[in-house]
Amino acid sequence: VLFVPCCLRAMMVCKRLVMKIPLLAVCAFAVRAGVENPIIHLAHYNVLADYLGDNREPWFLLPLNLSQTERASVMEKFYQKDRHGHWLHSHKNGFDRLLTKAQLRRVDSYNSVFDWARRGPRILSTVRMLDADIVSLVELDHFAEFAAALQDEYEGVFARRPRQQSHDGCSIFWRKERFKLVDHPVNVSLADWEPRQGDIYHEDRVMLAVALEQLATGKVLVAASVHLMRNPEDTGKDPA
Repeated sequence: VLFVPCCLRAMMVCKRLVMKIPLLAVCAFAVRAGVENPIIHLAHYNVLADYLGDNREPWFLLPLNLSQTERASVMEKFYQKDRHGHWLHSHKNGFDRLLTKAQLRRVDSYNSVFDWARRGPRILSTVRMLDADIVSLVELDHFAEFAAALQDEYEGVFARRPRQQSHDGCSIFWRKERFKLVDHPVNVSLADWEPRQGDIYHEDRVMLAVALEQLATGKVLVAASVHLMRNPEDTGKDPA
């Protein structure tokens, strides 16, 4: 059984690198499927969904070089709500004036880096350059675009996150000359967990798994792609 590794939602370093140097945000590795079998090359990529790519979000704010303390203060303001449950602070008010107007202008000037018209082709180019046999793409909200662009070499499947507000999901692509799909893909929905209260709340995670037969050997492997939730700024959600 071969599992494509999970990617955590808020891997800040990776997401920053996606903007600048897409290759560095890719996890690529090789697995030997057996003594008599050739190596299988895998790649896993959090593409940062189009609808979530906004530099004005507090976890981005490029190119500001905020200290850990400054970032923590911004995040604290961002998560504050009024008694009706409405968010109080955002980029619009400088996160309660923690950011100056000059800093906000710098953030705005970098927002074009997140445009999908700019990022999408670069991600596709990186996927092709990796030349992997199996590719896991998470936080993807342009599956049809990717499937069409890669169809000369790859087949793929997609599983959308279950919550209505979520437009992205997990996808797996495999090289057609090496594998064929066995039966149907398996989609498993997962709920987020709040360890501080022990609550399980909105179901908004998904795992996609496929059984693939190796054409050269007839052996079957299972590849799984899953996108879990972790917020580095909110350590209270980390298991003890």
